[in-house]
This record gives sequence, C-alpha cells and structure tokens, in this order.
Amino acid sequence: MVFAITSMLHHRYIGKTFRKSGYKGTLYAENFSNQTLSEFKREFDRIMSTGKTVYDELITDVYFLGKTITIKQRILLLSVIIFMLGLISTTAITLLNI
Repeated sequence: MVFAITSMLHHRYIGKTFRKSGYKGTLYAENFSNQTLSEFKREFDRIMSTGKTVYDELITDVYFLGKTITIKQRILLLSVIIFMLGLISTTAITLLNI
C-alpha cells in the first residue's frame, strides 16, 4: 500500500538526466511558484523570444514528465504484485487451515 500511495503523489522531476540537463521546468507550477513575478516574466520572455524555444521547452517538459510517469508506473506495478502475492498467500493459508 505504501508503494501505491507513493505512486499517486504529484510528480517531481528526478534523476541524473534532469540534474545534468540544466532544465528548470519553467512550465510546471511547483517550479515557478517559488519565483518572484519579475523572475517569472523574465523567464517566459526568454522562452517566448523565438517560436522554436517554446516548442523546445514543451518537448523537454514532456520528456521529463514521461520519465517521471515511467518511475511511478514501476512503483504502482510493484505495489500490485505485492498486493496480489499477499492476497494469494492469505487465501492459500486460509484454505489449508480449514
């Protein structure tokens, strides 16, 4: 159950790839909520200075979201496997004790 609950928490950008990329995750609310309004505007001016940068920013954001979802899916799969093993073993022990 702990793994299932952990997989349901909101995402965070994690991993070596994210740290090495230097990507700030500007489009994600938790990352820009700590900035002042002027910092936020300056960052969006940088992003919107060319049309290609907006798409690059979106593509990078989708990439790291996908990596986060992959980790969460693995945690959820592990929790389902543990739950099923517990359910099967409980059923088997109950049937053997009858």
